[in-house]
Amino acid sequence: MKIAAGVEAIEIRGSQFSIFPTLIWDENDVILVDAGCHGQLQEFQAEMNKAGIPLHSLNKIIITHQDYDHIGCIKE
Repeated sequence: MKIAAGVEAIEIRGSQFSIFPTLIWDENDVILVDAGCHGQLQEFQAEMNKAGIPLHSLNKIIITHQDYDHIGCIKE
């Protein structure tokens, strides 16, 4: 869901609930706010592609807090 130019909430569907991490980007940076659950990398890649942002361009991650649905996919 596009919020504004360079800001988009992406929907990552899990088995029990969906989460809505946010992408923020400009010509220099692509920032992901929260990293979802472990094992969701393919979902992140697909949703980022829908937003027109390739996964390889991600260069920063902001974690809002330590819950598993916010930090689980960081290592991936």
